Amino acid sequence: MQKRGFVLASVFVLAVFILLIIGVSGVYAQETNGSTTSTTTDTTTTTDTTTRDAGETLTETTPSDSEPSNIPDDSSTISDEKSDDEQTQQESEEEKNAELSVGAGITPDSGLYFVEDQILSRFRDDSGNREKKVAEIKAMVEEGKIDEARRSLEKYRRYADNLENEIDPEKRNEARRSSAAIRNTLRDIEGQIPEGEKDEFVKNVLEKEKSIVTAAEIAGKIKELCESLAKLDPLEYSKVCKTENDAPNWQKKLDKKLTKEQRDEAEKFGKIMSECFKTAGQE
Repeated sequence: MQKRGFVLASVFVLAVFILLIIGVSGVYAQETNGSTTSTTTDTTTTTDTTTRDAGETLTETTPSDSEPSNIPDDSSTISDEKSDDEQTQQESEEEKNAELSVGAGITPDSGLYFVEDQILSRFRDDSGNREKKVAEIKAMVEEGKIDEARRSLEKYRRYADNLENEIDPEKRNEARRSSAAIRNTLRDIEGQIPEGEKDEFVKNVLEKEKSIVTAAEIAGKIKELCESLAKLDPLEYSKVCKTENDAPNWQKKLDKKLTKEQRDEAEKFGKIMSECFKTAGQE
């Protein structure tokens, strides 16, 4: 009987011990699962954070549309290339709208024309006087007075010849403007000039104006050449640029100026060489 009670007690204790083991194992399993879930959540959170940070970094480093680009702007290059053409076009527009700088004033059909011819013309240069004569031609043609217009034309030729021979290279732009104004004026009255007179009043005048502009351009090139030779090769300058008595006044003045500069430079060089010889003798 005692032995049977001992066996039952042992079985009861063993059962309790097994239940305890099972309970502890369950708790441990729950804790392990919770830890794993927490670790997974943390890992996921970390991954999300890293992804978000990477996205922010990518967003920050990716150039936006509003930021300037280092790629050259072709439009500015094209603009530079077109600037010369636009300037030429602008000059053409200015010439197209050019007008005479003087009006007709006293015309050849007036009894006081001698005042214009003998007095007033002295206060203008050849360029201004030739414009004045073209203005007179226009006024006379519009009134149908071709003979009086021819008187002004003859005086125009005289002033135009003088200007062509004496054109100052510094007045090249004015020469182009003035010639354009004369062309525009003749274009306005060409339809009123008799057919047999058009060569005399239009064609010949236009050819003369073209010659004046060409003479101004040539004078400019001569001036540039002589100024360069005066500095680089005085001997060649003396062969090419020395003026004669019939040379234009502007060229005579330029030659006088450049020759004086050469003389001054020669004097300075002579003084320097003299000082060098003196110093060498003392040594």
